Amino acid sequence: MLWFREQADLVPPYRYYEGEVWGKHVEGGLFYLELDGEAVEVDAVTYSVLEVGETVKVRYTRRLRAISIDRFPTNGGNGGSGGLLN
Repeated sequence: MLWFREQADLVPPYRYYEGEVWGKHVEGGLFYLELDGEAVEVDAVTYSVLEVGETVKVRYTRRLRAISIDRFPTNGGNGGSGGLLN
């Protein structure tokens, strides 16, 4: 049953977020970015490279694991308010 859940998490529909990274934390050896109330799991390298306040677009699974992350220049600003996308 666990195998099925893992596989089902890999297929669409995916969730999207575009806006600021609100925070970062490590829990149980896993790395998370905080995006408007959701903690999305990322790898250690992504965690170390991205900064709080950076503007990003994140595609992630239903089980809150990041698939892709795009960074956007902020032109010296804080990136805007952001929000979850459908």
